[in-house]
Amino acid sequence: MRLPLIALFLVATLSLSACTDDEPSDTSASPSASPGSGSGTSSPSETAASDLPPARDACKVLDPEEVGGVLGAPVESVVAGQGCRFANPDDPDTTSLGINQVELAQVGGIDGAKTGIRAVVEGEAEDLGGVGDGAFVVVGPAFGGSTPTGGGAVALGSSLVQITVLPGAGATDEEVRRATVDALTLIAERARR
Repeated sequence: MRLPLIALFLVATLSLSACTDDEPSDTSASPSASPGSGSGTSSPSETAASDLPPARDACKVLDPEEVGGVLGAPVESVVAGQGCRFANPDDPDTTSLGINQVELAQVGGIDGAKTGIRAVVEGEAEDLGGVGDGAFVVVGPAFGGSTPTGGGAVALGSSLVQITVLPGAGATDEEVRRATVDALTLIAERARR
């Protein structure tokens, strides 16, 4: 059973609500890439994330053709609310990508993002070295379903880009993981300042 497209943004919304006023939002311990390293690897920084520039808008810098290559299906971009989605309007059963970009401090840093995404996607958060600051992926069923769904995020400067990958029919966990990691990698390359 395929989740409705509105579910693309529900993961991001739940991630935002994972950080309450009672929780500490210390983003100064969040990893930050060394300027000019270009490797995309994480390294600790003494600069608070809030002091870093925000990332470029991932929804505006991604090319639908490149995203389609990552997802394995032609897609179009549709901006909606605080984010966007890349989907095939002629075939809603193909793999699609939802993106939500917020300030890292709004969600309680990477830990807050992991908590929020894991509240929706049933799976363990896997840290992704070499993708970007604090990048992680979670693959598993969402909303009590049985179909694998991909969720993840990457910190870029003071921004957090969260994604949801809804797979096409018959996709395996490994295919969903690959699409999610590839989408995060593409976002880190295109949206980083």
